[in-house]
Amino acid sequence: MKKNEFDRDLALLLDRTSDVRAVCDRIAATWRYDLTTRKVGGAYEDDDGVFRTDLDLACYMAAIAEHRGTIVLPEYRTRRAATKTAGEVIISKDNRHGRVIGLTSNADVFSFNVLIEDANVMTADSVGKPRNFMLQDLDGTWHDGWKVIRVMPSTPEEKRLFEGTNGQVSFKYFVHPNRWTSFYGRAYLLAKVAEKRLEDQDRFLKSEAARIRDSLSIAPTAWAKTTKVGDETSIKVEAFNAEVDGAEFTGNYSEYSTDTAGLAAIANLRHRVGELLRQLRFHIRATEFAFYSQSFKPAVGCGATRYLVSGGVNLEQPSWAKGGWTCGYKESVKARNHWARKACESGLSLRFRVWEKTEKVAAD
Repeated sequence: MKKNEFDRDLALLLDRTSDVRAVCDRIAATWRYDLTTRKVGGAYEDDDGVFRTDLDLACYMAAIAEHRGTIVLPEYRTRRAATKTAGEVIISKDNRHGRVIGLTSNADVFSFNVLIEDANVMTADSVGKPRNFMLQDLDGTWHDGWKVIRVMPSTPEEKRLFEGTNGQVSFKYFVHPNRWTSFYGRAYLLAKVAEKRLEDQDRFLKSEAARIRDSLSIAPTAWAKTTKVGDETSIKVEAFNAEVDGAEFTGNYSEYSTDTAGLAAIANLRHRVGELLRQLRFHIRATEFAFYSQSFKPAVGCGATRYLVSGGVNLEQPSWAKGGWTCGYKESVKARNHWARKACESGLSLRFRVWEKTEKVAAD
């Protein structure tokens, strides 16, 4: 990404009076895994008769999500306690399949999920419900069940990559290890600012909807109740956050008309904002996982806290990256967490932290 393009889109994102949907589309286009531009050869058959590809699974799943393709789910156990809405049943546990709605990621730990309209979920009046299936576990472990999947290529590029296979393809990576250098790039920095802007706008839209409902005496829609399936236990995993400082928003969002048309417009825009956030967050977390697993963790080992407090270890950086990390940064005098911080261009800075987090998972 060129400097003038970065500054142009940054200025639009920081201005609340700007419609940033086009900006976010441009960022997503820069960040998306595009099979047409990746220099990846077709799947090849090894000595065991297994077809393998150097393409990372995240790339392939994002391509499917782009055109809402259908996928057959592999059989695997998830450590996360499942939930279901009252009145739902699983038609069959075999050959579960459905249309890919999107990809999701956890804000703290390195779990990634695929959101699928699971055709095997049935209610009294419908067949097919959105369900999350974990691709990578809470501790960043790639599920074995997703390393070999059944592919159903539909686009010309997918057919080129998987032509001649027996329908079963083995993936070498979940996120390609070379992606760690993108943590230092303009596209990542801009995506982080876009995430903050969309969150800021969604808060405004949510408050506007509440204002209009109160004025019209309309009760908010109640969420369907869910029930947990199975027992839970607690585990501790290493978590990672990165934040951008210096992104100050200016201006004000426009109010909506106090009527049902205003509510409908808000609902439509919140849906689009939610889609953009989910898409950007997946790409952001994929880059952060590559940085954490390929650059940070090999350098510091088990000494994450010691590094964040006092440094002492030089993290590898791409040759074009300027400046280094300063450790020991705290958001306030009373703050307990230490961050590593790095000055970036256009008045922005990037910081990250690593800490131990407790998560609840399904008991064995």
